[in-house]
Amino acid sequence: MQVSRPNGILAIVVVFMGLLAPTKCFPIIGEPFVAPEFLPTTARANPAIPEAIPYTRIPYTPSTAAPKENAAYPSPSTYSYTLKPEVTTTALSSTSDKIQSIVATTTSTIDAPGLAATSAITTSSIIPSDATTSPPVNAGRVDDSAFEHFSLKPHQAKPSWTHKDSVGWHSKFPTCGGSQQSPIDIQPKSTVLTAYPKFTFHNYGNLISMELINNGHSAVYNLPPDYPTEEMPHITGGGLDDTFAFVQFHLHWGSESSKGSEHLIKSKGYPGELHLVHFNTKYGSFAEASQHSDGVAVLGIFLKVGPSDSQSFQPLVEQLGEISKDGDETVLRKPVALNDILPGRTSSFYRYSGSLTTPNCQQIVIWTIFDNPIEISEKQLDKFRSLQGDDGFNMVNNFRPTLPVNGRTVFYRSFTGCEIPRSWPITSSPFSEAYKWSKCLMGFAYKSVAPSSL
Repeated sequence: MQVSRPNGILAIVVVFMGLLAPTKCFPIIGEPFVAPEFLPTTARANPAIPEAIPYTRIPYTPSTAAPKENAAYPSPSTYSYTLKPEVTTTALSSTSDKIQSIVATTTSTIDAPGLAATSAITTSSIIPSDATTSPPVNAGRVDDSAFEHFSLKPHQAKPSWTHKDSVGWHSKFPTCGGSQQSPIDIQPKSTVLTAYPKFTFHNYGNLISMELINNGHSAVYNLPPDYPTEEMPHITGGGLDDTFAFVQFHLHWGSESSKGSEHLIKSKGYPGELHLVHFNTKYGSFAEASQHSDGVAVLGIFLKVGPSDSQSFQPLVEQLGEISKDGDETVLRKPVALNDILPGRTSSFYRYSGSLTTPNCQQIVIWTIFDNPIEISEKQLDKFRSLQGDDGFNMVNNFRPTLPVNGRTVFYRSFTGCEIPRSWPITSSPFSEAYKWSKCLMGFAYKSVAPSSL
């Protein structure tokens, strides 16, 4: 029996098409939040790089030869890993994937003028049993900048880089002149709407005994190296193909609240930006993951100034006085709830492939930038500004200027998860796509009002 389509559906399609017309098919509900208190500013370009250096992936070739030293970034540290061959298997999420636990022993030797130290660190890492790896993008040794999460006292030699000379990083660290650098200035109307699934945050509750370190460039909050594997925070979904384990988070901020974030939205910034750093568990450790283009996933969260102190942020700022100088570190006495420092809405975000925003600027990051910020008071933000950097001055403006997109696609997931194309193939039409979109929106509305029935 053939059932006629309800007239209500047709009416909805007509309404939605009318809404799309003045916005060039960009859903009004998909526009990102931009802090209204900011004065318009122009995008921060990098004049020192007239033309991006082509980035070529180096094919992986197994070799037993000793790794070559990077002449552009000589390292005082050597890292060696020993993986135990037989370990237990633990289910870390509600999915059917089995996660295999591996214990990696890291031995680091630092030999710098005026300082000699040897430190043995044991870290827990996880890998899925059926992972597919990508070729490494950094052949040879591991760059030290990928190890910010390790609790190692930095040597007190003259800083090899600062945020004040970021436009010239590429002359000392060639990768910083690559074609897929971060951060970028996101232009919403140039993004591609994509129906990514929602994120799932596992074990994002209270984390105890987190390490707080002043590394001379930021305040870094590390997961303890001996954190129980079964309690390891990790994320799935959100368009990520693999499981990514949490390692650390750090922040970037300005000398005043008119600037501070690394990423911009429509050439406008926020007073600060928080980065939650994760590594791809299929590579077994952060060290190995940092050698691959899909090795690291960073969640970027904008900070805006609110009228009162953020209770969620208070445990993060209470002990900043204990790390006032470069190299200081302490252990947080209160637990940190990662859930509480996430935006209230994590279902809408931007996605693109980029790099670390500090030297050596490895192009290994899958970036997720949430489009709605969290609040922090001016008083709390001033606590970060009072820290001393590795140059002996107050640690402010520790953000990198935006770099060219260079043809990369920036994707956007609206909070509904529904998408509508801006152009249609010959086998489709605007009306059929609008009908699908309206059905998706009605499904989203139904789930929102009756989640318990699903």
